[in-house]
Amino acid sequence: MRKFSLFIVVVLLSNFVQAQDAVYYDSPWSISDSTDKYIFTDTAFIRPTAGTANNAADTLLCGHSVLVVNATDKPLTLKGITAPWVKISYTKNNMPKQGYVWAGLLSLKPLRRGNTKFIFGIDKFTADKKAKADDYIQGKYTIVLKLLQNDTILNQYSFTRNKDESFSFTDTKVMSGMGLKNVSNIATLYHGGEACGIASNTLYFAVVNNKIVKLPNLMSVGDADIYSHDETFTFPAEKNGRPNTIIWNMKEEEATEKLDKKGWPIYKKTSARKLYNWNGAKITNM
Repeated sequence: MRKFSLFIVVVLLSNFVQAQDAVYYDSPWSISDSTDKYIFTDTAFIRPTAGTANNAADTLLCGHSVLVVNATDKPLTLKGITAPWVKISYTKNNMPKQGYVWAGLLSLKPLRRGNTKFIFGIDKFTADKKAKADDYIQGKYTIVLKLLQNDTILNQYSFTRNKDESFSFTDTKVMSGMGLKNVSNIATLYHGGEACGIASNTLYFAVVNNKIVKLPNLMSVGDADIYSHDETFTFPAEKNGRPNTIIWNMKEEEATEKLDKKGWPIYKKTSARKLYNWNGAKITNM
């Protein structure tokens, strides 16, 4: 339980450091100075100044690397997303350039393995017109993961996610195939909340023959030193892994009214395990 609490503290501190000098907009993603990004949309117009008053000075395609110099205080709302204009620097045709782009056209954290890129971005936000200001769920984000090779889009996967407190901040990473047959890489999207009792989720996506295949999700949640629920995977390439199998592991700890000799709560511990079969193309329960 203490390890879980420490994990929450580390995540929150990491998020706080990242948030310095950041401009937040209508998504869980921040735009900070000196941040590397990819162009998320198929095409992005680069303007000489912040805003659409001037014609585009340049055009960048999906997957182009840019560096956010700084965010402006000029917002724009498109497809339900309110985001600021940001100044960027980039290289095109071996020439260094600068300009302004709407932040809604940028990706989350840039992910790359060799000449393959994995680009997460928010395509749109659809508000729940019946939702009240204090409702837990305000609407849905449409999120897209794009798979690029040599800056050519090979495949993409679209899904929706509720806008709620468990989508306050995000992180992404890309791994190897972890021993799964025909899987070249696994990309993950992690998102969580900033308070106890708010769940965090990790979404897994396998790349199979240049196509994105959705894997099961993981969820963790804890409430101070009272309760914790933690889910993990064991892949074939990991210790205790099994061929063609993803092992889902769950551990829970719940404080009882009993105390140990040092005055710490004695926890009731439970665990569970489930097996998923991977046949080289899709996953099924065993």
